[in-house]
Amino acid sequence: MVGGLVGSSILWLLAFIQDWPNSASSIGSMFIGFSAFLFFGTLMVAMFGLIAGLIGSWWLVARLSGEVTFKRVVFESAGMGAVLGIACLLVAISLQWALTTPFVMVLPIWMGTGIVCGVGLPLFFRKFKLVSKY
Repeated sequence: MVGGLVGSSILWLLAFIQDWPNSASSIGSMFIGFSAFLFFGTLMVAMFGLIAGLIGSWWLVARLSGEVTFKRVVFESAGMGAVLGIACLLVAISLQWALTTPFVMVLPIWMGTGIVCGVGLPLFFRKFKLVSKY
């Protein structure tokens, strides 16, 4: 869900910047456009995000209980998040969801969102002591 919100917000911001002279005239239409981006973007990736989050959490708990440093787990988790972020984009393309932006333009957004989620998850586990080792 967080990934969908972050990705949708970034895509909306890019669309708003590209159409700045026309979109700056109406704050109401800007708010409606942002709400639509958030709703459909989150809806679009919610199921894949749930599955990716379950896979990532399962892997993370198994990894954190081993004999590796926390720093290494964070870097590995960031890499796994990048791969799952790209996989989410490929699933969206294969299901022919409305992607009006070129693939190369949105790839860093999806990959970056995956990295942010991948780095945030071990920090979340550590902060709330969901794993006893750290």
